[in-house]
Amino acid sequence: MYKRQDLARLTCGGSLLDERHVLTAAHCFDVEGENPPDPLRDIQVVAGRTTLTSRQGQVRRIARVQMHPRYSTRPLKYDVAVLTLDKPVTGIAPVTLVSPGDTSLQKAGSAATFTGWGSVKPQRDGDAADLSFTDRMKQADVPMLADNACKSAYQRHPDQTAPDLKVSLCTSTADQIGHCNGDSGGPLFVTDAGRVIQLGVVSFSPGCGDPRYPSVYARLSNSDINAFISKAAGSAG
Repeated sequence: MYKRQDLARLTCGGSLLDERHVLTAAHCFDVEGENPPDPLRDIQVVAGRTTLTSRQGQVRRIARVQMHPRYSTRPLKYDVAVLTLDKPVTGIAPVTLVSPGDTSLQKAGSAATFTGWGSVKPQRDGDAADLSFTDRMKQADVPMLADNACKSAYQRHPDQTAPDLKVSLCTSTADQIGHCNGDSGGPLFVTDAGRVIQLGVVSFSPGCGDPRYPSVYARLSNSDINAFISKAAGSAG
């Protein structure tokens, strides 16, 4: 997604649910300040672009933003939003979401993949923020992390509230690979029997690939989150 009249400035990623709906993170639209952007006027969606400085993809306006009604910020949970586009996107295959209640693809140690344009430099929590983006979309494979290991890691953080693991899942940052600024809203997915299945939405992490603190995603297998997405994408634009 890009600010209008400034396509070089990325705000968040997302994934195509169908020709008229995009899944992203709710916090991408929870913007404070004197003049927060109006998503229907100031934000556009570009589908099918992998290089920021190119003219790839299809540009669409946002007709509606639906954030999960239980979205909250401390900690970030139910961090999903569904965007309805003003016109259909054509020729791009949508994602397949994990089924509600299905955790079989979320085994600790198994590999999952996230994509985005955030910084690729490891950054420990508390360091000066690196807000740089990569021109080409990156893709990284990361190990899924057991819930108890994720919870234990965040219990050692002095300020960050531990994620609610009923509605969030984690990947390991032990190899200093994790999502960063600019990756929010993008997908976490696996390939199973030839199908690409989205398990999560990039939500938060202290630092970027800080080995002390795992990367956190909204858990799409959560029945409440899954039902919200299905209902929002099935609603009229």
